Amino acid sequence: MYFAPLNQNNVGVLDTVANIFTVIPTTGDAASNGVKYAGAVAVGTKVYFAPAHQNNVGVLDTAQNTFSTIPTTGDAASGNYKYSGAAAVGAKGYFAPAWQNNVGVLDTSTFPNTFSTIPTTGAAASGSWKYSGAVAVG
Repeated sequence: MYFAPLNQNNVGVLDTVANIFTVIPTTGDAASNGVKYAGAVAVGTKVYFAPAHQNNVGVLDTAQNTFSTIPTTGDAASGNYKYSGAAAVGAKGYFAPAWQNNVGVLDTSTFPNTFSTIPTTGAAASGSWKYSGAVAVG
């Protein structure tokens, strides 16, 4: 089990069989500061972390126990409280908008992985603290 690094400079790891908690260090821009990522989604053997104050998606390769990042683009390339929560559909991770006026989309089927956005509409097109969490059904 993996825990998103919000105010930690590491990814939390819980071995649910041995009941042992360990950490994997974050790197680069994610190695300092707070409010890094708010939520996570697994696609294959990688965990992708929803950027809160980070201008990147955090990536944990669970096969190698290594951390890296993928830059966000467009409106998501700056700002705070971007996304809060994530869900996967196929090879894509979707990030729930907190203060962003869009849904973040990470396509893991491309190399390199690509980040894009889908604009929100109506009441969700402006304002802050829109959503917290996401779930895919079906």
